[in-house]
Amino acid sequence: MEHNDPDRATGPWTTVPAPIAETKAVHNMLTAVEAVLQDSGLIAQAS
Repeated sequence: MEHNDPDRATGPWTTVPAPIAETKAVHNMLTAVEAVLQDSGLIAQAS
């Protein structure tokens, strides 16, 4: 998601607003997915 950082925008992406809310939502989803995988034991099973 680093490519969504406003400081890294190039080309046509410099003229549109950065997707801040969407980026935060993805971070929240990934945190939740990691918790589910940890709690279910799937990460330990895959190792």
